[in-house]
Amino acid sequence: MAGWTAGAVTSLNATVIDLTGGYPASGSANGAYLFAIDPQSTGTGVIDPFLREQNDGSEQGINTSIANPPYDDKAGQWTHDLLVSQLGTVTYNGHSYYQFYLDANQEADGPISLIAFQIFVTSGSPYTSSSDLTALVSSGTPAFDLNGAGAVRVDISSQNGSGSGDMYILVPTSDIGDSGNLYLYAGFGQDASGGGYASNDGFEEWYAYEGPSPAVPDGGGTALLLGAALVALALLRRKLGGLIKPKPVRLQNPPPEESDTAPFLKRF
Repeated sequence: MAGWTAGAVTSLNATVIDLTGGYPASGSANGAYLFAIDPQSTGTGVIDPFLREQNDGSEQGINTSIANPPYDDKAGQWTHDLLVSQLGTVTYNGHSYYQFYLDANQEADGPISLIAFQIFVTSGSPYTSSSDLTALVSSGTPAFDLNGAGAVRVDISSQNGSGSGDMYILVPTSDIGDSGNLYLYAGFGQDASGGGYASNDGFEEWYAYEGPSPAVPDGGGTALLLGAALVALALLRRKLGGLIKPKPVRLQNPPPEESDTAPFLKRF
């Protein structure tokens, strides 16, 4: 897939997409679209995370149900296997995407930099060995790689800390397919030239839109598009004894037109 980036700026070693200003900052790399979102409740119990990772300085993680997961994964019910078939799709500019959200947690609500984002898809049973899973990351071929057309660094605001969503990324469904085990690998920290923001506080967690495919209008200045607001109540969760999945709903503010992204991408 061609690596086109809307209005991004290339530093010495990486193309930088700056989302630290919050909504409506956005950008694109290697066919994926990234959007900053307004702070909104995304605490555990409101969302259903499938990956938690945490480490100071730099961190990397991959979702798995292995009891002793690799990298900087936080073991437990919020880091687990995920099937592609569990995901719903959204439509943007006439194309189909899977939607992944990030809730970051930094000291003083400071920024953090995403320097690696890959999705691997495997068939058969999920991995049960950490060494096999790390081998997949080190030597396997990802179905999608944000850095696939050149190094990319995404600077993200952690806004109100843990429990407040910060950004989402739309990944083409054509890259991922519609079946198999999905493994999302994400790395945070400074890039190869020392630019960006290190991880320094609580865990980062990833979650996805799961469910039926909604009819979502294409991007535009007046379109109310894509679900980043989450409809859930902790009290109802207790009554039902389960989690309420994030659902795509109409945003109060739509993502900007593609041509509007350049002013929000900082020069280095």
